[in-house]
Amino acid sequence: MYKLLVYPFSRDDNCIAKYRNMLRGYELTSLVCLEGAYENSTDAGEFDEVKPGLIITDDYNMEIDKCDVVLLLDISFDELKDTYIKRINNAISKNKIVITNKKIYDFCLKEFSGNKNIRILDNIQESGVNYFTYDKRMTQPDIPVLTVMSIGENCNKFEAQLDLRRKFQDKGYKVLQFGTKDYCDLFGFKKLPSFLMSKDISIDKKIYMFNYYINREVLKDDYDVVIIEVAGGLLPVNRYVTNYFGEIPLIVSSALNIDINVLCSYHNDEIKVENLYECRNFCKGRLGCFTDYYYMSDRQFRISYDHDIEYFILDRENCVNNIPVINDETLKFCHVLDTDVKDNLLDSLVEELEGNVALV
Repeated sequence: MYKLLVYPFSRDDNCIAKYRNMLRGYELTSLVCLEGAYENSTDAGEFDEVKPGLIITDDYNMEIDKCDVVLLLDISFDELKDTYIKRINNAISKNKIVITNKKIYDFCLKEFSGNKNIRILDNIQESGVNYFTYDKRMTQPDIPVLTVMSIGENCNKFEAQLDLRRKFQDKGYKVLQFGTKDYCDLFGFKKLPSFLMSKDISIDKKIYMFNYYINREVLKDDYDVVIIEVAGGLLPVNRYVTNYFGEIPLIVSSALNIDINVLCSYHNDEIKVENLYECRNFCKGRLGCFTDYYYMSDRQFRISYDHDIEYFILDRENCVNNIPVINDETLKFCHVLDTDVKDNLLDSLVEELEGNVALV
């Protein structure tokens, strides 16, 4: 069991602390933020309903001696490369392993001459595989396909993924899962293949390639269900913030028959049942599947005068006191902060699959 330090830690990645018991082969020991980002000795539990018993600090030099592995995230990497170089130098001088995404790893290849203690997490599963070998035939996996989508970016999709993973595993099912975070592998599942984000491959080729890729992965083990976190949002916010016009949700839904789709949304205490039915009908028309499961985030966004989008986490108490109540026989709705209702939604989802598809 490796002792893990996360740097730089921020609230955007608080799922690492909240779901630390789901890490595979790692014990989370240290959360180090950028200097001055939080008051030193801030309890990480203030961001979660479950107190993780971890302290957030900006004292990297003190925490580095407690760990075996540093998970290096790319928050502010472009602006703070000199700081990152110092942190990496410190780690490798103490013979610590540094794991990071492809962007930082490629940078490190030049700066640190390919030091073997610096390792890549990003797209490990694609190494040495040529997905252009597909043929123009569409086949469907013989296990249920579950997707987690969102209205836009930063809607707690990864947290929904971890909730689903834990629920299926607790019920004894073997899960093949794909996510969007660089550190998916630390939780035992894979990152979506990078060809989905390529600007040099046409949409139709991506659809065939993704169909081939998923079917190939399904055959590697005796899985019971495949769960896919779909990058990007379903809809443009405006003509400046486009969410790539929902390209990746369209690719995934065209490549695979989706049995159940979970839709994550921003916090909205005024949402009504009729709004969710509008989403349901939209998803049927665009994605070919009804969406009956809704997972509301504790996040919102604002658009600047320069048309940039800024995401932020809402005050926890305010969110809890303003969770909308949705009572409907067809639609299942929960809020990320309402653990009891969320657990009931996850149970209903698993039961629906069990009632319609024979899981082995």
